[in-house]
Amino acid sequence: MSCRVLGRRVEEACLAHLVAAAREAGARELIGRYQPSSKNGMVKDHYRKLGFLLAGEAERCPLWRLRLDEFIIPKLEIAVDDRTLGKEPVPA
Repeated sequence: MSCRVLGRRVEEACLAHLVAAAREAGARELIGRYQPSSKNGMVKDHYRKLGFLLAGEAERCPLWRLRLDEFIIPKLEIAVDDRTLGKEPVPA
């Protein structure tokens, strides 16, 4: 995701879409991994800001966990529309 859209709630809309699809597929949690680099320091706390909890570390990279049964999809004025991929969007 481009740094130009961070903070404009696009990341929240993408997560809401991903959560809905994961729930529909029967998943119970999402796992995120932050791999530090010289260019991505601005998103160091990205997972935390989206509601993920620190779950540990793998290969010196923080792992973040989001429990889907506890996540409340936010009301947003934007949404991900994946109809261009040949399927209808997952309802939020």
